[in-house]
Amino acid sequence: MKSVFKYLLLCIGLCVLLTGCGKGSSDDKNNTDEKTITWVYPFYQRISLANQQKINSILQEKGLEYQIRFVLPQEADGSPLTGEEYAEWVKEHENLDIITSGAWPGADDTVTEFVSSQMTPLDAFLETSDGKVLKEFFTDEEWKSCSLNGSKYVIPNEVIGTTDEYGLDAGVYASVNEKYREYFSGFDGTYASLKQIYKTIGDEGLHIVFLALPNETEVFGLLGYSTLKSTFPFSEDRKCVVDITKTNELPNLLHELHEDMKSGILVNQGWGSEVPEDQVLAYIYSCKKLPREGFVDYLIAPGSSELNLCVKYGLFVNSKKKEAAFQILSMCLTDPDILCLLYSGVDRELVSHRKDFLLTNKGSEAAGIDLSFDEKQAEAIREFTNHYFSLINCFQQRKKTVDENGYAYELNPVVDIDAEWKEFLENISLYSDLCDIANRQIRQWIK
Repeated sequence: MKSVFKYLLLCIGLCVLLTGCGKGSSDDKNNTDEKTITWVYPFYQRISLANQQKINSILQEKGLEYQIRFVLPQEADGSPLTGEEYAEWVKEHENLDIITSGAWPGADDTVTEFVSSQMTPLDAFLETSDGKVLKEFFTDEEWKSCSLNGSKYVIPNEVIGTTDEYGLDAGVYASVNEKYREYFSGFDGTYASLKQIYKTIGDEGLHIVFLALPNETEVFGLLGYSTLKSTFPFSEDRKCVVDITKTNELPNLLHELHEDMKSGILVNQGWGSEVPEDQVLAYIYSCKKLPREGFVDYLIAPGSSELNLCVKYGLFVNSKKKEAAFQILSMCLTDPDILCLLYSGVDRELVSHRKDFLLTNKGSEAAGIDLSFDEKQAEAIREFTNHYFSLINCFQQRKKTVDENGYAYELNPVVDIDAEWKEFLENISLYSDLCDIANRQIRQWIK
C-alpha cells in the first residue's frame, strides 16, 4: 500500500502539471485546458522536455489547434508506477486523454481487466480517415496481437526495445556476411544448421556473434521454435508447444554454445568483446532492425504475435476529447519525424518503412492467441521464467575487477551444464502440465 503522503504528493504534482502555475484569468486557463490533450506515457520512453516541445511545434505547423501535455506516472521518489499501482493512479486522475495500458507481471491477466474497463474500443475510430491511416501503418498480425474479444482497445507498438536498440518485432534473426551468402541456401535457422555452414566454410578466423547473452527467445529460436508467453517453444510446423523437459535438445544446445564460447567460435559482445565485421559470419539478435551494410538478414524464428496488451497506447475511457485525442494519436504514431522524438534514438528509415520490413516475414498461426492460465499456473510460469533466466545466466561470472560502470562479466569456463539442467528440471515440475494446457488451447485456436 502506498502511504497517504505519497498519494498527496502525486495528486499535488499532477494538479500543478495539469493546471499550470501562471497567473492569467480563469477564462484563459479554461480555454488552454480545452485545447490540451493529456498524454500519459510509459517510463521506458523518457520523452525529454525538448522533444515534447518539438512534437507540439510539428502539430502546430500541421494546423492542429490542440497541444499535448505529456505526463509520466511515477512515485514521489521518481520510481515508475506499474501494475496495480499504475491502475490506481489512472483511476485517481480523471483529466486524461491518451494513456498507456501499463506494464504488468508476466502471465498476469489483470491487464485485460484494466484495458476493458479503463480504455475505449477503437474500432469506430479506425474507420475514420485518420483511423485508416493508423490502421494501415501496422500489419494484420500486429492488430491480431492487440484484439480483445473482437475489439481493438490498444494500438500495436511502433517499435520495441530501448534507446539505440529499437526493433520492430519479437522475432529472432541472423545477420549474415554477404561474402558467405551462397552457403545459406539451405539454412533453416537452427544453430545446428549455422554450425554446419561454419564447418563447410572452414575458416577458423570467422566468428558467430551474439549482441548479449542469449535470452530465452533466442535460445528457443536456435532450436527452430518461436516463443509463447516467454515460456513455451512453439513449433510452427507441428502447431504445438514442445515440452523441452522430455528431450535433451535444450541441454545439448547449451553444451554446444558453451563449448563454442570457450573456443572463440561464438562471441558475446555483452562481455566487451568486439569482432571486426569482416571476421563475422553472422550476428544473432532479437527484433527486426535495419540491415547492416554488407550483411543480409535471415529470419531464425518469427515472433508469434500472440495477444499482448501491455504498454500500448489507447484512449482513456473518461476522456471528454476522444475524437481530438485519437486524431493526435493517429498523427503522432504514423509520422516518422514525431516517432523519432517519441523514441529518441530510433532510426527514421526503420519507422518510415516498418510495415514493408515486417511483411517480408512469414506470419504465425498463433497470431492473436491468448493462452489463459489460473493463478497457480501463472505463478508456475513466472517461476519457469526465473529459473530459465538462471539456467542461461550460469554461462557467465563476475570479473574480479570493477570498472567505472560497475561490475563486468565474462564467460564461466567451468560451468557444469548437466548439474544446472538437473536443478532446472527440479524447479519446474509443473511445466509438462502447463504445456498440455497450452496445447489444448492452441488446438482450439487453430482448428
